[in-house]
Parts: sequence; structure tokens; C-alpha cells
Amino acid sequence: MWRRELPGSAEPPVWISLRLNPEPTDDALPEQFTLVTFRAGDGYELTEPELYRMADADVAALVGVPVSRDRGDGYQPREPEPTWMPDWRVAWTILLPPPRNMNRGCFTTVPSWWRRLARQVFPRRAPRDCCRYHRVDWHQVSAAAIRVTRQARREGLDGWALADRAVELAEEQGLPPREKEELALLFTAEKTMRPPRYLQRNRHYAWGNGRHRITAMLDSGVRRAVIERPRWQKPPAHHVAREGR
Repeated sequence: MWRRELPGSAEPPVWISLRLNPEPTDDALPEQFTLVTFRAGDGYELTEPELYRMADADVAALVGVPVSRDRGDGYQPREPEPTWMPDWRVAWTILLPPPRNMNRGCFTTVPSWWRRLARQVFPRRAPRDCCRYHRVDWHQVSAAAIRVTRQARREGLDGWALADRAVELAEEQGLPPREKEELALLFTAEKTMRPPRYLQRNRHYAWGNGRHRITAMLDSGVRRAVIERPRWQKPPAHHVAREGR
């Protein structure tokens, strides 16, 4: 702004800021004018900002007229940035990108493509005792996850509301304790399975233990699983109005 508006001035312009609280709360800082000064360098460079609180009367005396605290009649709120919501869907496990960098316990590598395909034809249903993931009957967990997802959708739910309802329905599936726990974790933010896009170079399964769960499912020959994909959406209209104060 110094370079554009006052190119011939040896000193930078006076900068006064006013932080507006979009949603006032009890612990929010007061909306108060602040004078910001800088140390001027070469080439319009500014460093070492210092802040000084200003009373409304001081601002009016400096500007010459009272200064309103709102944004003014001509203010046009900027387009709100979209936010992501989880989108739960059923996917064929054989088509999911195989995870990388498996280095925990018995998870040293991802099953080869021919082994994954063989498990789809001849699934392994008996759990193993080598680790916490292989001790789970993922066939039961995946089948129950598909059922509760479809039921929650029939109730008109989506996003985190669907996940909350799925966790409630998990209690009604009659699963053993270990399988019931894993079913609920599939709809928990920190443990949900969010695979990367297949063309992404970094095949990192986001959040918690997605890569170990999907590997255990591939080892067992589970054919379909409930995964989570982020879906971007704009904030509701009332949110836009608040931001436009």
C-alpha cells in the first residue's frame, strides 16, 4: 500500500486496524482500534511492527471525522470458503489403492496383487493372533458397516450425523466386543478409513489406522468396505451473514 498509494513519501502511511469479532463471546477480545507502527527499511520494506491501542476519540481526531466501527454500507462480503464433510460410501477393497510403508508388527508389506485377488476368491474367515488387526473378523465388521450405513441413509442422514447414527446402530448388530469396537471406530474421525485417490503419488491413508485396517481386510479377502471420502460444500446462508458483519 505504501508503494502503490504513496510512492513519493519517505515514511509509510499510518496504519489503524480494527479486529471485528464474527461471533462475540464472553472471552472474546474487545473490538478496539489499534495503531500499528513499523520500522521502515529500503525498498518500501517494513519490519518490527508495534501495536498501540487507540480510543475512538483519538482515531476521530487523527482522521478528522468520527470513524464507524462497522464495515460500512458498501461492504461486499467475500465468497465463503467451502468446508469439507465426510461422505461415507461402499467400495470394492480390491480396487482401493494398496497402502505403502507398512512397518508395524506383522505388517511389513502389502499383499501382492495376485494374493489379494486369490483372497477375493478364497477368503480367510478365521482370525489370527499375530496382532490386534488380524484378531478381528473383518467380514463381520464390513457387513455390519454396510448395513448401518444404508440404514442411516434411509433415515435421511449424511456426513457426521450419519457417522453418529452408525455408531448408535453398531450397538444393535450383535457383534462380539472386539468387532463391535472396530465397527464403531470405522465411523470415528480419528480412525475412519480415508484412502487416497488412486493416481496420487503418496498413497497415504489419512487419519489413524486406515492403512492397517485395509491391509487386514485384504489379507482376509473382504470384498467390500465402508470408506470415507471428503466432500466439499459451501457454508449455510446464516454463516455467510455472520461473516459479513
